[in-house]
Amino acid sequence: MCSSDLCAQQRAALADMSAAIASTGYLVDKNYSLADISWAPTITTLQRAGYPLNELPHIEHWYSRISGRPAWQRAMALWQNPTQEQMPP
Repeated sequence: MCSSDLCAQQRAALADMSAAIASTGYLVDKNYSLADISWAPTITTLQRAGYPLNELPHIEHWYSRISGRPAWQRAMALWQNPTQEQMPP
């Protein structure tokens, strides 16, 4: 873990995110929303970089639910293996 001010801000943002998820199950209210959609790629990046999501069990569980959605899985498959036919003109 780093100790810079930027890392402290990141930890604070993730703590706020974790508290919101603990309260409602999602980032905003009790339903899946654009907030969840927009934060999921950030968590994907953190996970791939080795960030210890197990230290944030609410986020870890939330991410597991988000990444288990069929639309998320399709989007990740396209992102990881793009083809010319799938790319917009």
